Amino acid sequence: MVFIKVPSLNCVVTTGDFLLASRGTGDGARRSVCVIREVVAPQHVKVSWWLTREELESQGIVGTPSPVSNDGFINLVKCQVKEVFELASTVTLHVCYIVDLAFVFHAVTLEKQFLNCAGMERVFFIRYRFQDNRFSVVQVHQHSPFSKAYAESYPSRMWHFVIEVKYTMEKMLNDPKQYQPCRKMATLKCSLECWQYFCHCMLNSNASYVNFLRKHTEKHMHCDLSLSSVTLKKYLQLIRIDSETSFRFARNLFGVTFGIGIRNRAPKRGAEPVRMHFGDVVNMVDVSAVDSNAVDDRVSEFVRNPGIDFFYDSNARILKIRVRYCRFLAQSEGVLSMLQLNRVLPQRPEIEAEWSLNDVEPGTIFMRNGVVVEVVAVMDRSVLIREEITLNELSITHDEARDLINQFLM
Repeated sequence: MVFIKVPSLNCVVTTGDFLLASRGTGDGARRSVCVIREVVAPQHVKVSWWLTREELESQGIVGTPSPVSNDGFINLVKCQVKEVFELASTVTLHVCYIVDLAFVFHAVTLEKQFLNCAGMERVFFIRYRFQDNRFSVVQVHQHSPFSKAYAESYPSRMWHFVIEVKYTMEKMLNDPKQYQPCRKMATLKCSLECWQYFCHCMLNSNASYVNFLRKHTEKHMHCDLSLSSVTLKKYLQLIRIDSETSFRFARNLFGVTFGIGIRNRAPKRGAEPVRMHFGDVVNMVDVSAVDSNAVDDRVSEFVRNPGIDFFYDSNARILKIRVRYCRFLAQSEGVLSMLQLNRVLPQRPEIEAEWSLNDVEPGTIFMRNGVVVEVVAVMDRSVLIREEITLNELSITHDEARDLINQFLM
């Protein structure tokens, strides 16, 4: 077994791993899928290319099989996943041309196991192999998406990390009960290499990257059953995704539906959850319904999240994902560009959003001096807040509370 280090990813790969490599030099170089066949030197590998239909035609290879259809591959057609064709020939490649990972699955596997891969630019599927000037069918058992050299390869670990984050977000954002109007958080285990790969994928985006310090109090039980509290300093890393560019980079990794959800509107804390009657699956509300009476309700039901925060604790290997969201009209330009609707939506009069930054209500959560706080009570001249970690309560003015909520949401 021979491994080789890829400087661009700061990882070690081996034979059977799928990668994205540049086929040329300069900014206009095309990135294509390849698989490592053999490590021939400390800096060189033998690879075989897995080219798309357009790349085959540019090389003069004609007679490619017809694309997938709705007959058996509904999800692949719907998600517009790119198809690649395996070339039997091999070439020698320097590791400096390797730029990213590629996740190549058989068409049947991708159709049945991973139903939502739309927009994941590193995901491909295969059905045919080009060898001896002809195309032959690749069976499901003949293709392995990851290296078989050892139990779990680096691309395999990164793929399962991407899927775990994706499914965790979907579950969190499709919670049928939403009590807090500006915060939802999920926690999952995340290795350091997975976090580094996520940082690599967000490298050229304008996402905010911050290192900060937070105090945390833990309770310990000793061998004599006595208890003690210890206050520790935790060094955390934060990646904040809250712009169009950063969302585009994140959705290139996790898919176009990353960050889309929220089944129900967020009522006041302690109130009954508001059931959505038309958009209770996800918040892609179709306002072009035939029933004109339903349009008004669907417009008011639309919810969209403007920001996602990733907090990573490298010592505990814990990743916390926090979603901040607000309400938008379904006909707004931001919603239309995100959903890429191909239909003409009915023109409705503008309606003001129900959430107002001038209102400070109990249960509202924001940050003050780097600490997450929650509004406990609203009085005539002050607002009583409680710190999340220490549970200390203190009073601040209404103006300060509104300013902090505004900064937190923006």
